[in-house]
Amino acid sequence: MPGQLLVRDANGDVVARYFPDYYVSYFALTRWGEESKPSHLLIPVSETRDGCCKPYVIVSDRRGNKIAELESPMGGLFSLFSATPIRFGNGNEYFAVLENNFASDRSMLLLYGRDGNIAYQEILGESCLGLAALRINHAEQLLVGCSGRILAYSQAAPSVTTSKNKALSRD
Repeated sequence: MPGQLLVRDANGDVVARYFPDYYVSYFALTRWGEESKPSHLLIPVSETRDGCCKPYVIVSDRRGNKIAELESPMGGLFSLFSATPIRFGNGNEYFAVLENNFASDRSMLLLYGRDGNIAYQEILGESCLGLAALRINHAEQLLVGCSGRILAYSQAAPSVTTSKNKALSRD
């Protein structure tokens, strides 16, 4: 049975109830598209598909309407999530999702292209949960906050070996 999505006002009073087609137990607020403030929900789910459980993250509006469904490899191993849209130079737009598991001291960074497919994936050997897009000149830099340090990502310059892959470089 799907879980309820309750929307409360500043006093804690329920102002709306929604029943999405998927179970909502954990979620994070996120920006989507051109939003300047987060108004969408990032919801980790595990659904039975092709005979097995497959983890996904769903981006929905506050009414529970599914906006995007993104495959999350090993997503069932992570318990905390954060996300942000990121726009690198030359019009390259992505949706960055950071998944964290404090108990195993691991995190996973995923960048999804406009088509919803994974364009970049990295397992981080530490607990990371902070995620932000920082505007510098005409492009953005992706900042990932980890235990005691901040990792900065920018789009790598194309080369002969990476011309078809949209690679990132960590500064």
